[in-house]
Amino acid sequence: MLRNAFQTRLAPSLKTVEPRAVRSVAGSSISSARTFVSRPLVTPRFTDPSLILSELSPWKQTLTSSIGTIGHVDHGKTTLTAAITKYLSEQGGGKFMDYSQIDKAPEEKARGITISTAHVEYETPKRHYAHIDCPGHADYIKNMITGAAQLDGAIIVVSATDGQMPQTREHLLLARQVGIKKLVVFINKVDQVDDPEMLELVEMEMRELLSEYGFDGEESPIVMGSALAALEGRDPERGAKKIQELMEKADEWLDVPPRMSK
Repeated sequence: MLRNAFQTRLAPSLKTVEPRAVRSVAGSSISSARTFVSRPLVTPRFTDPSLILSELSPWKQTLTSSIGTIGHVDHGKTTLTAAITKYLSEQGGGKFMDYSQIDKAPEEKARGITISTAHVEYETPKRHYAHIDCPGHADYIKNMITGAAQLDGAIIVVSATDGQMPQTREHLLLARQVGIKKLVVFINKVDQVDDPEMLELVEMEMRELLSEYGFDGEESPIVMGSALAALEGRDPERGAKKIQELMEKADEWLDVPPRMSK
């Protein structure tokens, strides 16, 4: 199995990985997630992104998509969100939002994790995006469902040091159940892995997982990079250039929402 091979090769391939406890997701978590999704969500949807297009950039795009970052806790979703705003702000496509401005609630800052959904905006040369950063921790699955239900497409973030983890699978299940049809994969923290074969293994595993949950595992774009490198302005080959590639893939792969396809 790919998972066994991944675990066997993991230890010698890492440069520095901080030890941390990962909460396992019991079967009841998935069952409760299905229950949540099967009932109508009572939380109001985020304002139609087409109505909030404002003073972002001189491009003044008309194609507007709602996009989000999903995936396991601590795999870098909020760091990637901040890195996207940094890169695109330098291209004239919005305002840079630092990590601390996205995870701004006191409890989020104290615990270092995203608890509630956060909203930012930015533009590429082709689209305006309303971006929702979804929480990854299993304790906040209701908040994740509320955020995912608002999305036209998503970026699923996977750490190269861990590969797919419990919330990776759970978020794919929920994304499918709330109607998300296409995803772009960002394999993060590649600067912490020395072995190229390890990265290939993570990609193969993710393609299998996408297919397992009803997405296009063969054609879905997968980008490998370091969100932190992009945010800190270092190692452009794995930092800023990979953010550029990621957003180009999002523009090409993710469908234009029906409200904007007239």
